[in-house]
Amino acid sequence: MVDLFLPMIRADFRLAERLVATTADELGCPLTVLAATDDAETSAADAAAWELHAKAGFRLVPMAGGHFFVVSRPTAVLTEVRRVLDATLAP
Repeated sequence: MVDLFLPMIRADFRLAERLVATTADELGCPLTVLAATDDAETSAADAAAWELHAKAGFRLVPMAGGHFFVVSRPTAVLTEVRRVLDATLAP
């Protein structure tokens, strides 16, 4: 498992160290942010701050769990991802 996840974790830390975003950096697509309700690493305000970059719409979806809720609640995460994609790709 370490061999699988360590490169991703290293890449995340590299990105976090180097990325300097400004409010001038806007995304031209709708943005849905999944945020853990019990995250000791990322606050609700940090997650909501992504709205500054969402030029075409923003939605914050609280998800029960801690920082790694993606691992502990995969069904809930995939359900939300499917919902967003279905809404986006619907004719």
